[in-house]
Amino acid sequence: MPIQGSGFEIHIVRGAEQTRAAGSVVRRRTVGAYRVFADGVQLPGLSGVMAEQKGPSDSSASGNTFDRRIAPGRFPLFTQDGTKYKTIGYLKTSAAAANFAKKPRPGIELKQTGTRTEILIHPAQNFLSSEGCMHPSGPLPSGGSNIDHSGESRPRVIALIEAMRQFCGAAFPAADGHRIPNCWCVVDD
Repeated sequence: MPIQGSGFEIHIVRGAEQTRAAGSVVRRRTVGAYRVFADGVQLPGLSGVMAEQKGPSDSSASGNTFDRRIAPGRFPLFTQDGTKYKTIGYLKTSAAAANFAKKPRPGIELKQTGTRTEILIHPAQNFLSSEGCMHPSGPLPSGGSNIDHSGESRPRVIALIEAMRQFCGAAFPAADGHRIPNCWCVVDD
């Protein structure tokens, strides 16, 4: 899916699936690259790896049942207003940054995702953190590579939030649970 040329876009291009044996269970995740564009121009420092659930892509109700990633598309972004994740009201203390258990964590919600709901971009730790969601990271060269919550994933989510805040200026929502104007997540298989 091409970059639209206007607006703020987090563009994810899926690359490969990775596996990790966990006892008798084999865990799978999809990894790809993400880059961020504002009005068609790539923003420096806002790129990396995006980890998410295994394929195939599935935006139907069975996507949750089978722990699948969402289908490709262009999705409007909203401020998240949950108990675990928030775009505006997340914990900002150094203790929260160092401890994955501290909530609420930073997150951004994708909408218009078919029958799938609560599809978020949020920090992860270890292999993967949730069904259907997307987790920014630094390099993940193999299934044995862990996502670093405090050093990679959390700062990347916060950087995305702050870049959208700067792009939108005064139009950025003042509360969680609202559309972030002209901000999108574009996902390509």
